[in-house]
Amino acid sequence: QQVVKNVIHTTTAGIAATWYFSPVEARGCCSAAVCDSTKRSLTTSFGSICLGSLLVAIIQFLDYLVQNLRRNNQENGQPQTGAGAILLCCLDCILQMLEGIMEYFNKWAFIYVGLYGYPYVEAGKRVTTLFTQRGWTIIINDHLVSNALGLMSFTVGLISATVTSLLISENVGLFVINFIIALSLALTMTTLIDSAVSSIIVCFAEAPGDLQRNHPNHHRELVEAWNKVYPMVRC
Repeated sequence: QQVVKNVIHTTTAGIAATWYFSPVEARGCCSAAVCDSTKRSLTTSFGSICLGSLLVAIIQFLDYLVQNLRRNNQENGQPQTGAGAILLCCLDCILQMLEGIMEYFNKWAFIYVGLYGYPYVEAGKRVTTLFTQRGWTIIINDHLVSNALGLMSFTVGLISATVTSLLISENVGLFVINFIIALSLALTMTTLIDSAVSSIIVCFAEAPGDLQRNHPNHHRELVEAWNKVYPMVRC
């Protein structure tokens, strides 16, 4: 699951970067940008994707072991000291935090993997250095696109399930099934949008002049909106 998700994310990053720097090569669904980005993600960059995915999978496995140990102790009624319970609880919290941090780090590192084909570790260093030098750390922390897309996906799922129930049957089970299916499809589509937006942010941080040259209207709108929201951050 992690590998598939990251392959899609890396491929989308490569396509968005091609649109940013060479819009002529990204004019259609079967353009060179799509084919080349997919090929890189499944060949030369596949090792980096697997490495980042493996790190998250290891943390998830360790968290599973801790949760399973806590569950077994509760089901078997085994006496557990206060220190042992606190230790397992702390380990569970730490591992979940590490999983979230790694997934967030991978999100930006894989953009550089998709952009330039850097190895995983090098990509992470470069994207961190880029945002630190530009003073854009606050922009990453305040990146609300994911939340907005998540809300949109929930709304799409709710509307779809409601309309289906009204037209076909007012069965609660059918409503739940339709909601889950619609929500899953909407999340899949919005994940692509989130990856593209994040890739454009990285490209804009690294080479704002290319956006002005290749997409002047988008550049003007982005700069105007940026200056309104972040007047103290250099754009």
